[in-house]
Amino acid sequence: MPALEDLAKEVALRSGMDVIFEHHIDMRNVSKSAEITLYRVAQEALHNAEKHARAKAVDMILQEEEGEIVLTVADDGIGFEEHSVVNGNQSMGLKNMRERIENLDGQFSISSLIHQGTEVRAILPIAHPS
Repeated sequence: MPALEDLAKEVALRSGMDVIFEHHIDMRNVSKSAEITLYRVAQEALHNAEKHARAKAVDMILQEEEGEIVLTVADDGIGFEEHSVVNGNQSMGLKNMRERIENLDGQFSISSLIHQGTEVRAILPIAHPS
């Protein structure tokens, strides 16, 4: 949790974006591998919001829902055509995020609309072995 808080502050200072980080989870039951994976996904999603989306604001929320950890990173940037990502034209960063989450039996999704921003959502089971 402190690492994600520091990441949000660091990105906000460097980029000038308004980065809000909310968390509603007890991290004591989260495996180390899940912690690292969620950090890397958050890092890449924030990087994309800063470098590609031209976002002014990003909301990053980490919470528990029905025995799963859910990380949502939503920006107000320029967005992109979702079908290009769905049809396999993903950047290396997006592929890496997806693979990291799927390697821990999780789910990964991206939704985006032109001029309306992008939302990255990563879902991991809480009780995944380290």
